[in-house]
Amino acid sequence: VTEIAAELPATWAVEEGVGIKQGRNGRNRCAYDGPSPPLGHGLHHYHFQVFALREPLELAAPPDRDDLHLLMKGKIVGFGEIVGTYERVA
Repeated sequence: VTEIAAELPATWAVEEGVGIKQGRNGRNRCAYDGPSPPLGHGLHHYHFQVFALREPLELAAPPDRDDLHLLMKGKIVGFGEIVGTYERVA
């Protein structure tokens, strides 16, 4: 990863063929939905992870997180993580 764009419009989507692969999120969508914890539920932690792989993954369908971790096993050569917090107050 050499650059992560900031301030993308809400309508932005990954274009086919640009070398980016996107998996399914916690809402089973291939999209970034942003933090949205339940109102009054307290502080939530959001983990943003980047993996450098030794070789491209062969994906028949967009994987979920658990499937992705299995597919990457033994191929990870680098890793980065940022943890952000967010809370919606009632």
